[in-house]
Amino acid sequence: MTFAKKIAALGWPNSRFDGPAIIGHRGACHHATENSLDGFVLASKLGADMWELDVRLTADGTCVVSHDDDLSRVFGVSAKLSELTIAQLEALEGVHVPTFDEVITLAILLEAGLYIEIKADGAGPAALALLQQSGFAYAALGSFDPTHVAQLAALDCPYPLSVLVRIGDDPFEQAANARADAIHPCWERASDRPDQLLTPDLMQRAKDTQLPIILWHEERPDVIKAIMAMDVFGVCTDRPELLVPYPGSPSRPTPLPKGPEVVCHRGANKLAPENTLSAALMTFEQGFDWLELDIRQSLDGDLFVIHDETLDRTTNGRGPVASHSAEQLRALDAGSWFDPRFTGTKIPTFEEIIDLAKARQKNLYVEIKQADPAKVLDLIKAKDFMAHCFFWSFNHALSDEVRRLAPDARIMARTLDFPTISEAIASVGAEIIEVNMAEEQVEEKATNIHTSGAKLMLCYNGSDRAVMERMLALAPDLVNLDQPNLWKEVWYQAQRRHAKETVAP
Repeated sequence: MTFAKKIAALGWPNSRFDGPAIIGHRGACHHATENSLDGFVLASKLGADMWELDVRLTADGTCVVSHDDDLSRVFGVSAKLSELTIAQLEALEGVHVPTFDEVITLAILLEAGLYIEIKADGAGPAALALLQQSGFAYAALGSFDPTHVAQLAALDCPYPLSVLVRIGDDPFEQAANARADAIHPCWERASDRPDQLLTPDLMQRAKDTQLPIILWHEERPDVIKAIMAMDVFGVCTDRPELLVPYPGSPSRPTPLPKGPEVVCHRGANKLAPENTLSAALMTFEQGFDWLELDIRQSLDGDLFVIHDETLDRTTNGRGPVASHSAEQLRALDAGSWFDPRFTGTKIPTFEEIIDLAKARQKNLYVEIKQADPAKVLDLIKAKDFMAHCFFWSFNHALSDEVRRLAPDARIMARTLDFPTISEAIASVGAEIIEVNMAEEQVEEKATNIHTSGAKLMLCYNGSDRAVMERMLALAPDLVNLDQPNLWKEVWYQAQRRHAKETVAP
């Protein structure tokens, strides 16, 4: 039975974003511990259709999910899975290797597919048995070792089987040896542009032999852009968010109407420490338009990007930001509180953020927390970046000062702070009016803001799809979000529904 017939018989769903399936490599291992339950959950949140994972057996035959037999690389523990019973493995401090059963249960809950790489003898039949016992249909199995795949084929495996192909090996010869249903070139290190190895002849031969192609894990924007336009079944990636289509995305742009411009609140703050260069870069890498940030001033007058009045929550420092010199602030760690992978991340200067936004041709929503507006404006003007910023402050006196110093500045006001929309606009000559989705009479306020000629920005820090669908229906100019990745999916589904309604008879 071919790959196509197997997935039809199993009732596999289509990709959430059409085109090639997005397969989270070991979960979302750029952002979370590889092959972890948290990493798999995050992969789904970031747009993955399936999770690529690795299976092995413990000494007593339990099927577990781990790329390496040796635990030292991932967990810093000198021990081997194959020499430990499941009880011994679970007793190791700081080691969290999920069982394959646990991953199946999670995949059922999240409606995710499983792309299972067999890493050791016996792991394939064990995984197959667990899949069948659970009645789980959305799964495929594969291996670099053709004998592991052929063993499953001999067992009349109902799931699609793939053979993983190293650089220099013939994929079709490997597929024949493995009795595989699909080929999976692992050519990410072959060159800077491995997509160019997928020649027209190779692609045609794969089509003629009914061997769909599943591709290596890829994170380079130019390569992603090329392979997501190819006739392949799926693409693995450490960063599923880069493979989700979105207007302006460097890696997977789409001509679909963008709708509201997206403001990322403190950057991509679910993927990186808030208000850092990492959070800003992850915002821009996905094609989002605006980075929201908070500015405070050091004891000696330098401008830094940090939200809180004190250093305690988001750095290893203590006390007020304003009582520390620039040198002291630069010495702090602003990343390890979020995740050990970000240890050593620094509090960025405002100048560093402007330079990054300018290089990426993006925009900044500047919230002045505690800083001299004149210093803020002077730096922005020196960088020739005023046209790419808008401003706000909880301290209305600071917003007033921005207006006094810069008559051309774009300033935002909130409906929460004024009795009427006209008063909000008049307060500082606001061009943008923000409505929080938790307010009452949101629809009426949105209509009145549209009528006023001001731009409407809707603010929502939650993760309820229904709220985001409601936001889309209000046709805002901007949306200020904590969960921009979820927004991309809600937006895409709305565009797809609209397209179907447009062509319906």
